[in-house]
Amino acid sequence: MGEGVEPRGAEAGEAKVEVGPSRLRVVTYNVLADEVATAERIPAVFRVLREARADLIALQEVAPWFLPWVADTPWLREYFVAEIDGAPARPNGQFILSRFPVPHARALRLPGAQGRSLLVAHVELGGGERLAVGTTHMESLLEDGPVRARQLDAIFAALERERDDPQVDATIFCGDLNFGDGERPDTDHLDPDFVDAWTALRPGEPGHTWDIERSDMARAGSFPGEPSRRLDRVLVRGSSWRPASIEIIGDEPVVPGQRGLFPSDHFGLVAELERV
Repeated sequence: MGEGVEPRGAEAGEAKVEVGPSRLRVVTYNVLADEVATAERIPAVFRVLREARADLIALQEVAPWFLPWVADTPWLREYFVAEIDGAPARPNGQFILSRFPVPHARALRLPGAQGRSLLVAHVELGGGERLAVGTTHMESLLEDGPVRARQLDAIFAALERERDDPQVDATIFCGDLNFGDGERPDTDHLDPDFVDAWTALRPGEPGHTWDIERSDMARAGSFPGEPSRRLDRVLVRGSSWRPASIEIIGDEPVVPGQRGLFPSDHFGLVAELERV
């Protein structure tokens, strides 16, 4: 199928479920595109993902060298890979895996100098129910708030297509948004129709997924004066699903007690959604 990935195809009829699930587990995780200590940290990434028991996995910073690791991980063969034009979709490093069939995916190039993108996949849950999952990795510089504001406007305008699609019951938007709580103008351009799972379920908790106090990897990759921040998020829109729980994952070093190497410089999130 291209680039070493062997996704399950739609022809696997036995994977089609007739009744949709009552709960869904969703992971978002920036896995770091840099080839840093891959022999140690990439197996740790896959351990984190496996332990999350996710139904939907949205990854960011998936580089070409990462894809053979996906293909060589036996338990990931249970998942479908979002494809565009018959090949695994990886626009600017976005990558989506699903336990359920993925009949459609599309990508949108976002404004900005870094070539950022939005990847949207439709997921068939069974019983005629379809979810949309969108993931992104937005402009990264501290001073790029105005660019990220334009990117958010473009993302939510694009996701209006899912709101108007009678086949789509709910939309999940997740990823590395590259701005923290209350930062402006970024925050003002979030769509209020989307529920932020972290702030809805764990108000007052910092939820730092870029944590320079705990991770020397994050500290080494931070900008001068940058604090720990909640860069990664899971947002949900729709009346049929709501967030039930959310946790940070990937926040333990590869070797216990050694802060210099984590599975990634970001921590990830696993959110559980429940049917309303």
